[in-house]
Amino acid sequence: MSDVDIAIERCIPIPGRGTVVVGTVVAGTISVGNTYEFRGVSARCDGIEVGRQLLQRATEGERVGILFPAVFPDH
Repeated sequence: MSDVDIAIERCIPIPGRGTVVVGTVVAGTISVGNTYEFRGVSARCDGIEVGRQLLQRATEGERVGILFPAVFPDH
């Protein structure tokens, strides 16, 4: 499991896909295909978007949308 610190602004459930976590990478790097712990659940990163552009990884200081399958925020 990889380490990354993200200041989360919001979580958006996407039916049939998972949850998009929107926030800023504070420390570390997040990459598509790696597994991260999110709210106590381990999940693989399926996609990263920065400014409507799909990326394979995001680094410190970037504001991102990250798709995690099967992770849903509590309401």
